[in-house]
Amino acid sequence: QGETGAPFELIARDLAAISIFRDGPFMVCPAAQFETRHLIEVLAPSLLSQDAGTLLVTGVDSLSPEKQQILQTLMTSRDVFLPFARRFRLVLAADRHLSDLADAGSFDDTLFYKISSLSVEVPTLRALRGDILLHARHLIDHHAAAHRTAHAPALAPAAAAWLEEQAWPGNYAELSRT
Repeated sequence: QGETGAPFELIARDLAAISIFRDGPFMVCPAAQFETRHLIEVLAPSLLSQDAGTLLVTGVDSLSPEKQQILQTLMTSRDVFLPFARRFRLVLAADRHLSDLADAGSFDDTLFYKISSLSVEVPTLRALRGDILLHARHLIDHHAAAHRTAHAPALAPAAAAWLEEQAWPGNYAELSRT
């Protein structure tokens, strides 16, 4: 759980990298595309892999009751998801506290209790002021590698100071865009 723009995918990838599922595929499905047909396409690499993978579902707090039922079906490995049984780890990311949504009746109680056994609160970027430059350096290095540049650009002291002074209401996603 964390605010919008939290680095859910980075955290999920780190979890996958230190787990027994580290050699399997890493698959992502946003809530907007959380439908049976799309899920089967997303999960296909887990069938083709010798090792189980990790499926990250983002925006779980915005799942409609119908999509919550699909998640419940996915977790119990029934119906169309049977071939994927025990073939992946499921990591769920939410911008809002699911307990509040369950209390308000907009998130299924049974599903909430099934998925709430281990919950991690992702701090905001502004709460991690000391890590802002580390994240910026990581993003710059990643961008340089993706564009195959010989040397990643350096961060000028004035730019570093400016980055550290920002409020970052959009969290890691805003830093990434910047």
